[in-house]
Amino acid sequence: MLRHLQTHQARVPAYILENVPLLGDTRSHVMANVHQIRSWIGPAVLLDAARVGSRAHRPRLWWTNLLPREVLRRAYEIVPRSSHLIVDSILDIGQCSQVVKVVDRSPMAMVNRVGQPKMVLPTFVSFPTSHAYREGGPGLVWDTCLQQLVEPNVDEKDRAMGFPIGMTFVPSISEVSRRQVLGQAMDLNCLTWIVSLGMAEQRWLRATFVIVTPLVSSLPTVTVEASTGGEESYTFHPWSTWDVLGEHVKVVAHDVGGVCCSSGVPLGDLEERVASPKVFA
Repeated sequence: MLRHLQTHQARVPAYILENVPLLGDTRSHVMANVHQIRSWIGPAVLLDAARVGSRAHRPRLWWTNLLPREVLRRAYEIVPRSSHLIVDSILDIGQCSQVVKVVDRSPMAMVNRVGQPKMVLPTFVSFPTSHAYREGGPGLVWDTCLQQLVEPNVDEKDRAMGFPIGMTFVPSISEVSRRQVLGQAMDLNCLTWIVSLGMAEQRWLRATFVIVTPLVSSLPTVTVEASTGGEESYTFHPWSTWDVLGEHVKVVAHDVGGVCCSSGVPLGDLEERVASPKVFA
């Protein structure tokens, strides 16, 4: 599908792909599929949404042509997570998280600390009563009215993954179906963070001609015209549908800082760019 779009459209579309990591599954047919996918779109970057602002772990493999893979990987390694982002802030009144009893383990981002308020919940899945959400599991929260541990409701899960309140609510859809949708969704915190980095890279370069190489190894390199100028200049993007998330992305980018890199620009400068909040001034 990507090959068709990139060869039949005047503008090369941006893409962001996400998939569940194997996590130890070494079955032959699964590994064969992995090698096939890599031959089509190259290696992925493993990101846990918890590191970039989510209140729930969500380790996933990501592919994108918005920015080079190494820039994405390096930015993820150094991006700071605010200590104010705790689970209690997204829970309904009368609900509170459990104190952390076990530290996080790889490939999860190491954000929960023993004895401290819970920063993130376990990964949400599409089926009910998963291991972390039953029999006193770490994903349960304390309900002060019922005086017992309960699973976070769907509205709380919406907020944990960065979605507006009631994003998945439809009168004809059951709560079970809403949980299934969230269990298969991209975390919006992570998605907007990735897009913000791509936007920051385009703004930072400010070149008359920028060479953009899609991460799909079998697809051709394209030349993208970009405008130049002062602070008010507008940079042309090779995609045309990102505006749907434009305002949300701009806020996220302002919070985390702009990150970019191009040929001849050392990755050592990345720390300074992540710390800079003025890319979108």
